[in-house]
Amino acid sequence: MSVERPRPNAGRDWLRRTLKVISAVIVAVVILAGGYLGSVAIRRSRPVTLPAAGPTYRVGRIITEWTDRTRTDTLAPRPGQPRELAVWLWYPAPAGTDGPRAAYAPGPWAALQLPGIAALGETRFDAIRVQSLESAPVAAGRFPLVILEPGLGLAAPQYTTIAENLAAHGYLVAASPRPTAPTSPSCTAGW
Repeated sequence: MSVERPRPNAGRDWLRRTLKVISAVIVAVVILAGGYLGSVAIRRSRPVTLPAAGPTYRVGRIITEWTDRTRTDTLAPRPGQPRELAVWLWYPAPAGTDGPRAAYAPGPWAALQLPGIAALGETRFDAIRVQSLESAPVAAGRFPLVILEPGLGLAAPQYTTIAENLAAHGYLVAASPRPTAPTSPSCTAGW
């Protein structure tokens, strides 16, 4: 009967194998993270065109700010400010209308873009191509009004596809983000 004696390097062999596995896992994580970051950077820089709105009308869009100087806004960032409201209007334009496309999030609305590392997975707003034409003429006729009230902390630009589709099918769409939302230009830019 032979007795097995422990090998003198058994502890070191186990340690080597463990270090090899840990090293392989670290290399795999680094490669996967690099690939993910590379694909996000490429996707972020490519333009995104929103879907065509519809066959009936082209879509025009204007953004306007209304001020009621007879009342103060109790929710304004500074006390005593008059009540202000930013309104986005998408409307039917004549079918043959052509002109410059509206920006997805113009001016102070670009502040809706997430800052820093959080923006890495988000398409740049200047790379989003909408179907709306900036200040296009209004189509002849009467159109029902749809009031689009953004919710869940979102703002009017984030509902562009829905608004454009409704306007292309003969609706006037008015959207007004909460004017005192933390990301609203009326709050951050002092409109």
